[in-house]
Amino acid sequence: MVGITWLPQRQPDAGVALLRDYPAEVVSIECDTCGWVDRYRLVALVTRFGPAAKLSDVLFVLSTDCPRQQDLRFTEPCIASFPEQLEQLQTL
Repeated sequence: MVGITWLPQRQPDAGVALLRDYPAEVVSIECDTCGWVDRYRLVALVTRFGPAAKLSDVLFVLSTDCPRQQDLRFTEPCIASFPEQLEQLQTL
């Protein structure tokens, strides 16, 4: 695709979650602070950001539209997360 730049691609390493390792075909993002919920197809995110992009980098880019990310006056910041990833880690 023309004009799309992948995020930095990382090597697999302990403690680094990569986009290609996401545990579902649909990537969900939720913010418990403001109630924001969004879903993306994993294939589309891999095409956009690259398969070895860190999940934290992907989350930062996808949540930049959150008003809590943009305005420092909020006392409760954006806490967007990947719920499926958290559920998978809790079962380990």
